[in-house]
Amino acid sequence: AVAQVGDAQYTTLAEAVEKAESGATIKLLQNVTTPDTLVITKSVTLDLNGKTFTYTGNGSSGSQYAVQVGTGAENVTVKNGTIEDSTSVHNKLFAGIAVSASDVTMNLTDLKITIHGTPLNNKAFAVNGNQTNVTFNLNRCDFTGGMLGTYFPAATNVLNIEDSTITSNTALAVRLTWFLRP
Repeated sequence: AVAQVGDAQYTTLAEAVEKAESGATIKLLQNVTTPDTLVITKSVTLDLNGKTFTYTGNGSSGSQYAVQVGTGAENVTVKNGTIEDSTSVHNKLFAGIAVSASDVTMNLTDLKITIHGTPLNNKAFAVNGNQTNVTFNLNRCDFTGGMLGTYFPAATNVLNIEDSTITSNTALAVRLTWFLRP
């Protein structure tokens, strides 16, 4: 078994996430290497349990994220382990963790994200597009590599950092929107 939810064990992490009820804790039981994005669309805790989730890209999802948090996920925690990008391909990885929905709280605790190489536009974690009311809470995290440590569009998004480091070419990018008035 690769992952566990309660007493149930699963052969893939994606299956465990899919079968988990909102509010559940998904526990990784061994290191995982996958070409596919792990998609989370409900409020869950992903306990990496000291293990490593390695994203290799080129998966069937066609996504450029190791973990993508989407609509339906209001409160997601990822903790106690490592997310690693091993794509090292120009413009292949967009983000280790990407939020693609509004009104989401992400809690990242005791988490390491490592991006190998410096492809244009990649980052450890990001809020995609015009998503609003997204809060990232980082506690005891270490994010290394990439062109950007994080990308945060929209003025309504919040980033709380405690006892954490972000090491990259640019640690934080905030998009500003300009309006032309008639």
